[in-house]
Amino acid sequence: DDMRALISHFRKTIESKRPRDLVVRLLHRRGYYVDVHLRSVCLGYNGQGLPVFVSLAHDITAKQKQRSAMAVDQRKQSLLNNGYQDMVFEYDANDDRMEQIGNYTSCISSPNKISENFLDAEVRAGKVHPDDVATIEKLLTDRSLVDRNFPEVVKFRLRNNACASKADSTEMEKEVGTGNNDGYMWHTCSAIAYIDQDSGHLKVVGKFINIDQYENRMRALYDQSKLDVLTELYNSKTMYRHCKSLLDLDGDESHALMIFDINNFSAVNKAFGRAFGDSILKTVAKVLRLTFRHSDYLSRLGDDEFAVMLRSVSRQQAHALAINFLSNLRQQHEVIAHDFAIEGSIGIAVYPDDAPDCERLLHVAYSALGEAKQVVGRERIVMFDSDCVDENISAAEERLRLIERSCQVAESEALACIESARKNAYTTADLLSSDPSSVNV
Repeated sequence: DDMRALISHFRKTIESKRPRDLVVRLLHRRGYYVDVHLRSVCLGYNGQGLPVFVSLAHDITAKQKQRSAMAVDQRKQSLLNNGYQDMVFEYDANDDRMEQIGNYTSCISSPNKISENFLDAEVRAGKVHPDDVATIEKLLTDRSLVDRNFPEVVKFRLRNNACASKADSTEMEKEVGTGNNDGYMWHTCSAIAYIDQDSGHLKVVGKFINIDQYENRMRALYDQSKLDVLTELYNSKTMYRHCKSLLDLDGDESHALMIFDINNFSAVNKAFGRAFGDSILKTVAKVLRLTFRHSDYLSRLGDDEFAVMLRSVSRQQAHALAINFLSNLRQQHEVIAHDFAIEGSIGIAVYPDDAPDCERLLHVAYSALGEAKQVVGRERIVMFDSDCVDENISAAEERLRLIERSCQVAESEALACIESARKNAYTTADLLSSDPSSVNV
């Protein structure tokens, strides 16, 4: 592998007319290669016109191995400093003096690795998040740490050095990857303490560990666990939690739960393929976002079912919003392949008129959906009515039990469709020409 470099070495020696150096591997007489430092000089030419060289070869195999080992150690240390980003420290509580041990510079910026007046110059001056200042002050001045056999561990936030001020922290954080909106990075601090025998000062020894990436990853995973992967709407578990919280905190207002089901979705999947079916689901999610307010809770309950928790609306307003949603949905067939018009059925229940709590509200909304699904292939909207037949309530309860079981498993699939019940209902076309308040289901 070194032959080309060796030939080039001698050629350049002739051209430069000066001694030249090269590190090359040469075959030892015992059959293994050694690293050799070669210094060569061209003395001139012999009678046949060939160049004459004098070379001094020095075996540097041991030195090369040592240098390689040192490079590996330096690389490991660099990876530890940059990858783990932690700092060992010793803090003198009496002199308010912090001594940094290590090469951690993301948040602690003292060039001499010693910070005088640490609490005033760093902690209280904005280096530590205002909500965490008391936590750090208590840890660094706690004399009870001396008597403990185990370290005290706290979690807090340090400002990133890349964010010079609050004004530029929002932009800078994107570059440094803090993943938050205030320029601070999450850390843990584990510390123990002792009393210095000479000075009698309280000395706290500990370690700052940067856990910002871990915290951001956990936060992202938590956010993802609340969403349906395909549509990025809330999943059924999160929807139920939001619904329950809304009714608990704002129970004096009138709220409505709307459940939408795409008609014949399984047949569409079978005819055009799963990819096309996914595009339909994404389209429904897009129309939901365009139709309803940011304060309303939008979710995909599973398969082809969607739910909207409408905040602070009357029965008539909920009905009008459902009509508007179906109207917007019909317009989407122009942008979908196969010229497919999305049709569906809607069941609506109103709190507190139809149900006193979230669980019952889901039951009766599914009951109304069962009414709407009676006529397959036509868009229908049904407001729940207390005169619904018992078998329709039973079907809704069974459907809700399936939803509750799906909450225990991530990304639940193949939820059973609610049974159709025999009950008079009305279509979207009928509603467009009638007064919603006058319709009796």
